[in-house]
Amino acid sequence: MGVLQDLKSTLGMGARANRYKVMLSAPIGPSDDFTLNTLCKGASIPAKTIGQIEVEKQGRKLVIAGDASYENTWTLTFWNTEEMDLKKGFEDWLDYIDNMVTHSRGASTHNDYMTEGAKIQQLSTIDNSVKAEYKFFNFWPTNISSIDLADDSRDTITEFSVDFAFSHFERIS
Repeated sequence: MGVLQDLKSTLGMGARANRYKVMLSAPIGPSDDFTLNTLCKGASIPAKTIGQIEVEKQGRKLVIAGDASYENTWTLTFWNTEEMDLKKGFEDWLDYIDNMVTHSRGASTHNDYMTEGAKIQQLSTIDNSVKAEYKFFNFWPTNISSIDLADDSRDTITEFSVDFAFSHFERIS
């Protein structure tokens, strides 16, 4: 077989960046996975890194594996509807954590505002079956981006991003 034939048979259809599904069960706020996934314009599968430890002895350096680490932030980008329901859901979740107006917290413990129900799935190009699934633990929103408005922004739908913090993630399939 030639190089291109090898590549073609090994690659198959290839994993596509636009074949994904986001699911999230929030303790308060957005509760409709269908709407959330449908309006999710962009997401990512998080990166993971193994640190390095340099051990020096008699002028020589040995590099050994350190601890696994990853950024504890996950950003999702959403299209906005005219009702702005999804954005309001995330705002409600942030207010539940710390309400700036009433200067109160709806959550009495960390378990009240964190969720273990955040997932992203990479879907098959052919039949939308799940090829990889990642689950996030101790997950909660930290930031809702601004929505830019301008007179010269015609023929566009507004969008916003939400940054989430989490303690760790696992590939579960």
